[in-house]
Amino acid sequence: MAITDYGDALIITWFTDDEGNKISLNRQNQTYIVINNKIILSEVPDSFYKINTMTVAATPLYESQIGTLVSVNNFTVNYTLGEITVDSSYNGQTITIPSWYARGICYYPSSRIYNDVDSSGNITQTLGDLLEFAKIEYLTPVAAFANIATTYPNPLVGDAVQCEDNGKFYKWDGTTWQYFQILNSTQLGELLTEVNLLSGIKLSIAAIAPTDTLFWLDTTID
Repeated sequence: MAITDYGDALIITWFTDDEGNKISLNRQNQTYIVINNKIILSEVPDSFYKINTMTVAATPLYESQIGTLVSVNNFTVNYTLGEITVDSSYNGQTITIPSWYARGICYYPSSRIYNDVDSSGNITQTLGDLLEFAKIEYLTPVAAFANIATTYPNPLVGDAVQCEDNGKFYKWDGTTWQYFQILNSTQLGELLTEVNLLSGIKLSIAAIAPTDTLFWLDTTID
């Protein structure tokens, strides 16, 4: 899907004074690392004051008009997006901006942050897609896998159901119910041990109450 398919708008919070008038705040000696010959400013820059100069290892760079071909001596600034373009030779290096003015903060919705694209440049997965799939809504368990479809005929992405006959959990991915975890009493004990939650604590998993441990997981309870 192309990024133009998304209608979520950018949200910009402008800086204002006590009377509600928009203002710009001075930022000094901020550093950024160049990635793919770009610097993404943390805030929206003010085009009235300009960026003017930056430094890389004490070497000065000077601002040129947008659309100008950048070189090792100059850079351009997109004041709408807060994006600075520099020569690709600076990739991975730290650039210092001695002084600039910020107008506000621009927030991007997760649906407009891409994670993967196809060979034609169309976005096939966004951060929003990943977050949506990562959500888990645990539903009431069913007796067996065959009962999931009849019990939950209209599932939502992220719905998860446990089957009582084998303890397995299945999650709806938008197309099918996918097995994604199992958690029986033995595995619970192993999981807690692996994440060091039982450091210095004794735990028993049994049908009969032990006498030598602090915690007991009763396997006879449904």
